[in-house]
Order: sequence, then C-alpha cells, then structure tokens
Amino acid sequence: MKRLGMVAVCAAMFAAPAWAASVVVTSAFARATLPGSDTGVVYMTLESDTGDKLTGASTPVAVSAMMHKTSMAGMVMSMDMVSAIDLPAGQKVVLQPDQLHIMLEGLRHPLVKGTTIPLQLIFAKSPAETVTVPVAGFAAMTPGG
Repeated sequence: MKRLGMVAVCAAMFAAPAWAASVVVTSAFARATLPGSDTGVVYMTLESDTGDKLTGASTPVAVSAMMHKTSMAGMVMSMDMVSAIDLPAGQKVVLQPDQLHIMLEGLRHPLVKGTTIPLQLIFAKSPAETVTVPVAGFAAMTPGG
C-alpha cells in the first residue's frame, strides 16, 4: 500500500495542476495583403475557462505582432495599441474588424489567400499557444471570407 501511495504522490507532482488556466482559440483568420504591403491583421475568438489576459503575440512572418483596438471619436477612426486584452472567465472575446485585432507589422512577404501562418499567443496565466491561422480574402469579415 505504501508503494501505491508514493506512486500517486509522484504522479500528482508531475501532472498539470487542476487550476492551470487554459484558453481556447477559435475562428482565427488573417486578411490577405496586397503586394508591397508591410502590414497585416489577424482576428480570432478567445475564451478562457478561468480568466486570463492575452499579453502578446509573435509570428515569423512579421517583425512584430501588436494588439490594437480601433475606436471612433465623432467622424475620426483611430487605432491604439493595447498592452493586454482581458479574457473574463467563461466569456468569448472576439477580435474582429474595426475593433480588437492583432496587427502584423514589417511583413516579410505578402499574406496570400489560401495559405496559413503560425501565430504564437502569450497569456498572463496560460501557457503560450501557437495557432495556425488561415489567410482569407483581403476584405474578409469571417474566416471563410
């Protein structure tokens, strides 16, 4: 019995803790870019079971990947960088056109419809996650657009 108890203790030490945060990423897509463009954009839906924050992103296809929020003030649209995107527990947070999104700057090549790009997402609590992002049309509003 002692041996079985010790095995259970060791297994528990090396298992992922039950309280470990996780984020589910769905509906990710990037918009195709025109030749010569050095900026791109990625959208997705994020849902955290325990609550978390998206704190960063990176991809080998661009020099930088920054989180932005688009807003309107009267007739003027502005886009501001945000340091984190809150992911309240159990709520879907949608990154979508003209709102929250990930801006890719310094593209190393155009984003071509029908291809994919890797995107690593960094979270405050959850482990980093690399997602494969399909590239949709340049005016796409949804992943299949």
